[in-house]
Amino acid sequence: MAAVVVAALAVVNRKDQSDHQPIAGTTPSPASTPALVVKLQPPADHSTYVELTWTGPADVNYAVVVAQVGKPADLKLVYKRTKYRVAVVPGVQYCFAVQATDGINTAETDPRPVRDAQCAH
Repeated sequence: MAAVVVAALAVVNRKDQSDHQPIAGTTPSPASTPALVVKLQPPADHSTYVELTWTGPADVNYAVVVAQVGKPADLKLVYKRTKYRVAVVPGVQYCFAVQATDGINTAETDPRPVRDAQCAH
């Protein structure tokens, strides 16, 4: 089983926060192998679930990071899939990210919020 990088993704519940730090979209990889590029589309919020879709290489393993306000981030291994439906609590703020690995290189998308969540790494 390929290793999946677990990164902490936090939901910050402060709308007045103005100093956002940049978040790296990918992890640097060795020069001998190409970097992984993964792009998470805006989440589709359907009240009781959120539909996530992303683009990236077909031959890598993916994991979805789900962060709910006030709770630790959860990691869902989805293997080769590029679409995932996450059950959520209606009205609660969440942040989502996608991680990818080919066993050598890793990448993570920028976090995407729903319901005006403030996302940070």
